Amino acid sequence: MDTIKISLAIFGNQNSNSGFQPLYWINDPPQQLENIVPPGMDENPYFFTLQVLPAHTQYTLIHNRVSSYMSARPGVLKMAIAIPKGYSISNGVSPLEVLLSVRQQFVDTCMTLRDSHVQAYNFKEKLAPSDDFISIVNAYQLVPSTQPHLPMNGTENAVMLLDDTAISQLFVTPQHPEFQQFKCIVIANKGNTSIYKAQLNNIPLTVVSETANDDTDNPTVSSIPTQTATAKNDSAQQKKYLLILLGILIVMGGAFFLLRPASDHQEEEETDDVELSDRKAYWEEEEEELPATELPATHEKKETPAPVVEKKAIEDSKQPMPHPHTQRHVDGQAEEDDFNNEYVNKY
Repeated sequence: MDTIKISLAIFGNQNSNSGFQPLYWINDPPQQLENIVPPGMDENPYFFTLQVLPAHTQYTLIHNRVSSYMSARPGVLKMAIAIPKGYSISNGVSPLEVLLSVRQQFVDTCMTLRDSHVQAYNFKEKLAPSDDFISIVNAYQLVPSTQPHLPMNGTENAVMLLDDTAISQLFVTPQHPEFQQFKCIVIANKGNTSIYKAQLNNIPLTVVSETANDDTDNPTVSSIPTQTATAKNDSAQQKKYLLILLGILIVMGGAFFLLRPASDHQEEEETDDVELSDRKAYWEEEEEELPATELPATHEKKETPAPVVEKKAIEDSKQPMPHPHTQRHVDGQAEEDDFNNEYVNKY
């Protein structure tokens, strides 16, 4: 019994005059790749499509900004891996890992970097040996999977914008009832989604539970509401906004504590102004109550000119004051002397 392996197909226009053709065909891929590029995803260096077909699931990487050998005219490069129905990569490895490994090998060995800023490439004149790519895809082992297979049977494409982590998870569990009405799902990090009728970013996906039913054509399906890759993205965005809000609150809190001492200082200054005003009012009241000669020491005293006193008055003031009885005796003696003198002069 042959071992079931991952198949790989790489198509592109290596030469400008050869057109879009297969470059590598490994492990018997189930179908050829179409020379059709979904629109609106030019901003990405590369993007993906997911397609669940009746016999297999196909994961395709579409590379932007490639040109044929010795040409500046835009070209096309597609690489797709296919995993048969009822199988998955062992150890839960995502098909995205396989695709990115193939892409890196192809860019390193089959292309020349034309512009590093936009990741633009030209095909080389000669391609690398196919063994390089055989060793990559055969390194991943496929194991039976009981996950139900839900083929897409629509005619239009849907689109999802996801980060790399969400894309990786979606490729591990690609079976969703919501996908069955479409032809394929276009998946990218960014792009113009308005040109697509169906945008699945805001639609909750249902992961189908694993079943041991051997009738895989009509599996028993249990729809389990679960958090999709998009919901995880939304949750991550909510956490990001909460962290930003927390940072703003911390900054505002720090500013409050920095401004608080200045506010307290201002209150102290206002208190000092009130105290000075009270003191001024107190001294004004005291000044009204005190006599003019008893002004407080804080007021300046006006100098009044000293009175002019005659010298004799000053000398008299220096003489000791006689006792009242002695003064009466002196006065009487003076009167008697005056009488005697008058009598003598008369006679």
